[in-house]
Amino acid sequence: QTANSSNPALRRHLGDNFSQKLKIRSNCFVTTVDSRFLVACGFWDNSFRVFSTET
Repeated sequence: QTANSSNPALRRHLGDNFSQKLKIRSNCFVTTVDSRFLVACGFWDNSFRVFSTET
């Protein structure tokens, strides 16, 4: 099943906690080799977070 923007049930949201000081770009996100996890940076507290792509 492919995700697209016309089906909101398949869209994911990482939250609104991104820093106002940074311009969020694609280099703030990376997936693991097996695509099971997404690593994101640029949060307000200077942290990075790991999200499971399976949930």
